[in-house]
Amino acid sequence: MRGGARAPPGFAIDPAAARLAARGGRCRRRFSVFSFFRSSILPFLPPRLPILPMKKTLSAALLLAASLGAQAGERPERSERSLSTRYTACMNGPDATTAGMHGCIAAETARQDTALNAAYKRLQQAIAPARKPALLDAQRAWLKFRDANCGFRADPDGGTLAGLSAASCVMQMTADRAQELGDLATEAASH
Repeated sequence: MRGGARAPPGFAIDPAAARLAARGGRCRRRFSVFSFFRSSILPFLPPRLPILPMKKTLSAALLLAASLGAQAGERPERSERSLSTRYTACMNGPDATTAGMHGCIAAETARQDTALNAAYKRLQQAIAPARKPALLDAQRAWLKFRDANCGFRADPDGGTLAGLSAASCVMQMTADRAQELGDLATEAASH
């Protein structure tokens, strides 16, 4: 280009400014953030990408996940069956904000933790005394795994959805473990 217009690294030269500079004209702004976006990022985006409010986007994502998980004729997963109706009502309630969802998840996690502790105590009473240390070791290892696994989901660069994912992970894993220990306690008591 004849006018010597150069953009700093990472920026593209605005075509209109480049034409003006090539004809010897002067331009106050030879590059812009918009020209960088238009030349570097925009070609990779799908056409007419809708920009939706966060509440609607998150609600749509949750509905999509629920619909994919509940295909016609399939039974719900064990963890879905073990979550309370209060949790479902809370999540479908009028407070569909991130803070509201965190509140619903925290309340359900507390309910599932209570169920987990009750199932653990029932199992402890139903097994032979020689197996109790192994149960304690298994439960401690499971708690360590749950915390590490769900902590990994709390990506600091993941935004608010990462926090919801991590909290939901703790809730789901706790519900699954409560169901598992309850099943084991029932099985051990029948022997």
